[in-house]
Amino acid sequence: MRDTETERNQGVPILFENRFAKLDLIQKWPPRKQEIERLIASGQARNREFGDVEDIGIRIVGEGQQNDIKTGEEAIRDMKFLQLMPKVARCG
Repeated sequence: MRDTETERNQGVPILFENRFAKLDLIQKWPPRKQEIERLIASGQARNREFGDVEDIGIRIVGEGQQNDIKTGEEAIRDMKFLQLMPKVARCG
């Protein structure tokens, strides 16, 4: 009963938010894709502030970002404890 209550109070709202976010992305994707294709065709794709593909793998942690990482890791740990995340498949 406790698990059902936890799922109802926490899991269902999260599922709703995730689906709403996906719907928002789907609705915005066609024009966004056209904009990306236009930037690529014009040669401006590499001029984006966070779009330098040459720097993939080289990231500088911004001010306060370490705290965000810690907060995110704690949230994931809590979600696993509350069983709001899928089980990790083990290979081998």
